[in-house]
Amino acid sequence: MFFGLVKWWTGDVASTTPDVAGKKRNLQRLAEAKAILVKEYPDCAPLRQLVGKIDAAVKSLQQWKV
Repeated sequence: MFFGLVKWWTGDVASTTPDVAGKKRNLQRLAEAKAILVKEYPDCAPLRQLVGKIDAAVKSLQQWKV
């Protein structure tokens, strides 16, 4: 569900081939989403779990070969 939300939010649903611009854009969007969540929600287990998923997505995205 999380990655489906990210695809919907970013508008990258149809994009299947990673490129440098898309990688950079997605890293920026993940950072923005994380910043909003951390700023707007109190620290709790569900938030930490979601932030962990964002961190994992960032780590995975950084390893993309484009």
